[in-house]
Amino acid sequence: MPHFGATTFTNARFREQIEYCLAEGKALIVTGVEQELDPVLYPVLEKQIVVKAKSKYITVSGKVCDYNDDFMMYLVTRLPNPHFSPEDQSKCTIGTHSLTHLLTHSLTYSLTHLLTHSPTS
Repeated sequence: MPHFGATTFTNARFREQIEYCLAEGKALIVTGVEQELDPVLYPVLEKQIVVKAKSKYITVSGKVCDYNDDFMMYLVTRLPNPHFSPEDQSKCTIGTHSLTHLLTHSLTYSLTHLLTHSPTS
């Protein structure tokens, strides 16, 4: 099983995927995010985690789910300059990375690595 899963808000199994990733400590990548977030995510974004004995739980859509500390979630949008409500912005960290920026950084790192680690004659 991969260390991450990808889904969209419109996926019929969206809630099941969230529950699985929460319990197994997998990363969840949610693509196609627009200006508003699905309210199902609010307990997760607000980290409404309940500790009972040595176990951790979180309620998603009225269902109590196991919570693993390794869980991570990434929300991905194609919007060049998304505007989320102040409430949503306060619940998550927003990073803006264009594909061009990521590719340029990756290529620069690769070239630097090759030049500094190439055998000399």
